Amino acid sequence: MAAWVKIDDLDQSGGGVLSLQSLDGSVFDAIVYAEREARQWMAGSNGFARSESFGGQQESGQRVHIAIRYRADGTIEAFRNGVLYGPGYRRGLQRFEAGKSQFLFGLRHGPAGGNRWLTGVIYKAVCFDQALSDEAIAQLAREPRLGWNLEEAWQNLGESFVQQRQAYRSELERIDRELVDLRASVRKRIYSVVSNPSVGATKVLLRGDVYQEGAEVRSGGIDSVGGPRGDFGLAADASDAQRRVALAQWITQANRALLSRVIVNRVWHYHFGVGIVDTPNDLGFNGARPTHPELLDALAQAFLEDGMKLKSLHRRIVTSSVYRQSSRPREDGLSKDASNRLLWRYPVRRLDGESARDAMLLIAGVLDRTIGGPGYVDVDYKDTNGTTYYVPKSQEPPESFRRTVYRFNPRCERTSMLDVLDCPDPSATAPKRAMTTTPLQALSLLNSDFVFQMTDALVDRMEDPQEADTTITKLFRSVLLRDPTDEERAQCRQLVAKHGTKALTRALWNSSEFLVLD
Repeated sequence: MAAWVKIDDLDQSGGGVLSLQSLDGSVFDAIVYAEREARQWMAGSNGFARSESFGGQQESGQRVHIAIRYRADGTIEAFRNGVLYGPGYRRGLQRFEAGKSQFLFGLRHGPAGGNRWLTGVIYKAVCFDQALSDEAIAQLAREPRLGWNLEEAWQNLGESFVQQRQAYRSELERIDRELVDLRASVRKRIYSVVSNPSVGATKVLLRGDVYQEGAEVRSGGIDSVGGPRGDFGLAADASDAQRRVALAQWITQANRALLSRVIVNRVWHYHFGVGIVDTPNDLGFNGARPTHPELLDALAQAFLEDGMKLKSLHRRIVTSSVYRQSSRPREDGLSKDASNRLLWRYPVRRLDGESARDAMLLIAGVLDRTIGGPGYVDVDYKDTNGTTYYVPKSQEPPESFRRTVYRFNPRCERTSMLDVLDCPDPSATAPKRAMTTTPLQALSLLNSDFVFQMTDALVDRMEDPQEADTTITKLFRSVLLRDPTDEERAQCRQLVAKHGTKALTRALWNSSEFLVLD
């Protein structure tokens, strides 16, 4: 496949120039711009099954000729302006059946949506039924006629296409008029939260009765936490925004010592699974006592001196001897501190649900590394008499293969895998997570739809039908970061021979070695 193209927005991501796909878009090969690497070309494919980095140069905006060559032995190479665009690779050849496949222009694959559209101009595009030689591709890139006349292009398609296009335009205009009429007739009330410029004075409600107002009170902090007085010095009728700003300043400026201890303790909690104070939401009288109070004070003071920079705090913790120590148990430690609250070894912890999902996406080779932007949605909406219900999708679409931090979290619905791995209920605050071990975790990691999807993607990348031992080694290295032992290899051969490579992959997902940080 080859095309002469100009990219209008160099920072766009994932747009397709020319794509050959099955009719439902589930299988495709395409010339794709910047889906994984900024301003670079790639051979796009379903689930990145035939996609790797070419390591070519970044685009700068001029008109270019880009070609992707698929050899019969499965080697895939790219050419930019007739010159090899980085080293090729071998990932197999996808065949498309006549009558059940189609070409797309300006779209990575169907159905249309998301970042699949290309923002730019495709001057010409061609596809050959055989792999061209290097010389032929270089000659193709020197094509001189690159004019662009949209009206002439439509005329060249014939009168029937022109009439069809006009019919489509008339239908679009009719739909637009209908939408205008519908929007004018709909009066839907939308609720939102805004800052009230005049909230008025606040009064004590006697016994909670809104009709029995008592003394007037002013906005302020809590004197008992120490530091400056809690009085914000605001007027009784101060606006909502003024009250919020005063509260933020009181927390971050007047009580910096307490704030720094709370932040340091919570960051320590994330690194070790438990904070120096075991109740991260309560460092007061009703909370737990710190196991290392001098350490907490020292870290809080250093945090303040570093300008309250979290990066410096993380660096200080992860470079410490306590963080870098082994997790292996010792008899003397177990006899004196079996719960490891004094951190005589690094605590053994299971991956949380989000980290487990992200790791599976990365290992399977389908992780969408897009940073920022709208979150992904893995549920369907169901509106019943004004009440919205959320139903999990049976399978996550490729648009959902982003880090779990970008997930849209409806408060009344959770995914099974995240739920069984102790993700907190989003409808309530959770100072720390429970850490349970249940049969449902093993069942979910064997049988959930998401695990099946990741298993399919990983096996498509790793499986060598002729070499079972090679496939076993690749899977162990990808999931467990090591080679199998001789005993494990023998057991894996039996499992693969009887139940297939996917069964072995699901077993590796379910292993403690993958799920536990030690």
